[in-house]
Amino acid sequence: MKNKALSFIYLKKALSMIESGDYSQAVDLLQEAIHYNPDCFEAHMNLGIIYHRMQKYNLAIDEFLEAIRINPDASAGHLCLGIAYSDNGQLSEALGELNEALRISPTAEVYTNLGVVFLRMGMLDEALNAQMNAVKLDPGHFLAYYNMGVIYSMRDEHEYAIRAFERAKDIRPNSIIAKVNLGVAYARVGRLNDALSEFQDVLELDPENLLARKNIEILKREIGKQN
Repeated sequence: MKNKALSFIYLKKALSMIESGDYSQAVDLLQEAIHYNPDCFEAHMNLGIIYHRMQKYNLAIDEFLEAIRINPDASAGHLCLGIAYSDNGQLSEALGELNEALRISPTAEVYTNLGVVFLRMGMLDEALNAQMNAVKLDPGHFLAYYNMGVIYSMRDEHEYAIRAFERAKDIRPNSIIAKVNLGVAYARVGRLNDALSEFQDVLELDPENLLARKNIEILKREIGKQN
């Protein structure tokens, strides 16, 4: 029997469990919310998000499809479905959903994820254009600049990669992944001291980082050869 009030109570409890990181309990509560109101958009969306975080992509896709059935004009539903398709290796389907999300509401987040799909398809020019569109909408979008750096690196355009990674690091100064990739990019253009500085910063942030330790050893040897 449909009971929206009871469904809402279960939904609120589930959201509290999500905040505390208890996904197992949240799944049970969201399923109860859906039992009492099968057309609860928020319950299907949150259940899909949890399944996605648990890497249960097929279950996530099913929930996002239900959410879209309930509200086909919700950009968030198409965005989340597109990301789930992408992570599940269904790239054509991902492209379709993300383009639909763009049609409804073009945001930096949608463009960034669209660029990831293009990157996974090996379409580097399209991937780069998508990230550029993202930063036009949101000049402080860390992930878009980081992805631009990755794409430029794949194209062996290391000076452009450096600029992108530097911008990403400006946005998140303590980002280990930005520092590591910036260090690699510096090394590729012969800026060994700059590269060494980045990996030393990484080691300060994460003393157990084996990649940083290895690169510091290599860079110190190479710098020593030049002196």
